[in-house]
Amino acid sequence: MKLATLLLEQSEVACVLLPAGFVPVRAIAEQVAQTWPADLLGLLTTQTLDEVHRWHDDTRNNLPVALARAAIPFESAKFAPLYRRPRKIWGIGLNYRAHAAELNESAPTAEPASFLKPDTSIIGPGDTIRLPRLAQKTTGE
Repeated sequence: MKLATLLLEQSEVACVLLPAGFVPVRAIAEQVAQTWPADLLGLLTTQTLDEVHRWHDDTRNNLPVALARAAIPFESAKFAPLYRRPRKIWGIGLNYRAHAAELNESAPTAEPASFLKPDTSIIGPGDTIRLPRLAQKTTGE
């Protein structure tokens, strides 16, 4: 099962990728009379992702017409981050020599460098990257 978070009607909603396209989890929940969260983090934290997975395994090749109509074609999908509010973002950097060399740094000898990021730093594909005003050196992390 493949999941994505798409921007739909100015909301970020969890979707399941099916042959017909991306189907919003909220549409699936309505079809099967469930009260699943509409966002991926909600599915993870309420432990309902297993139910969605079971539905997917049972239904993916026999999609009800109403859900096929609700599907968003892949080429029309506007992706958002999977979820925006993880409790912590722990990054690893300088984890291979070529990356360290790109930054004019020496590669760590024992362990890669690690750092924390705020969850406000999460953006989706195509979103604007806002650099801190006082930043003198930025990297992809």
